[in-house]
Amino acid sequence: MGVNCCAPQLAEPLIENIADCSTGKLIVVYPNSGQQYDAASGHWAGEDDLRQWSAQAERWYRAGARMIGGCCCVGPEYIRELASKNSWHY
Repeated sequence: MGVNCCAPQLAEPLIENIADCSTGKLIVVYPNSGQQYDAASGHWAGEDDLRQWSAQAERWYRAGARMIGGCCCVGPEYIRELASKNSWHY
């Protein structure tokens, strides 16, 4: 069970809600960068929320997520940062 392509600031409460269901399944979270998609122009716009990606991911892990990645506008450099910088992952 999990959350995909949500704004990063929404991920933690959504993970907590899923964890409260006690399904016994792994919780997956793949938030986007925090920008909004503009369907009229076909582009992502606005401020991203990637400067604090690792800190946010640690909160997602503590909330119960065990598979953490990124969706739209989250590049491989942020995923590499998660893998190399944090000691909280398993």
